[in-house]
Order: sequence, then structure tokens, then C-alpha cells
Amino acid sequence: MTAQFADCLRSRRVVWVLPDQAWMPSPLEVVQKLDAVTDPFAYVRLLGDRDTVDSLTKKLDHVVIDRSEQIKANAQAMRSLSGRVPVVTFVNNHYAVCARHAATVARRTDAR
Repeated sequence: MTAQFADCLRSRRVVWVLPDQAWMPSPLEVVQKLDAVTDPFAYVRLLGDRDTVDSLTKKLDHVVIDRSEQIKANAQAMRSLSGRVPVVTFVNNHYAVCARHAATVARRTDAR
């Protein structure tokens, strides 16, 4: 995650995917440190930790991990990006075990 990486993507018109995943810097960290806009839109993926979620439940129909604070930080990153380009967001059920809940929290945060 460097300016050189961003420039490489930008020169090839490739969108930088900003994932919220256990082993990666958060989208907000990246947006605060680097210019993550590399093409005509931004892409944020809320993925979570599949192994942890699968160890806690077999049904993906309810919230098992409260990621409200992370979702609020991601909404802040998306708000920052949306001032420059449209933002596409993907929410996986393994993020908090209920994609609908994560999207609702992000929408409520964005309305504030």
C-alpha cells in the first residue's frame, strides 16, 4: 500500500479495491494516507474473517460479530471517496454474518 502502487494502478486505469479484511489495512487507513482513487470509481469490499465466522455459526442470518465501529470507519472512508468519485461497496455475509445489517449501519452512519 504505497503511492507507487496507486500510481501503477492509475496509469493502467485499474480500480484500487479497498477491502476490510483482517490481514489488510482498513479502507479508512488507506484513504487517510494515500490517494486511493485510481479510476472513475472507488470500490470498497467488506469481507471480514470467514474462518472466524464459520467457527461461530453455520447460519448467516443474524449478527454474530459486532463490527459497528468498523462499519462507521468504512462509511467515513466511503464518504471521503464519494466526494470525488462514485463508490461501489460489496458486503459479504461473513463480514458480520448479516450483510443486510452491515449495510443498514453504514447507511445510518452516512445519514449523520
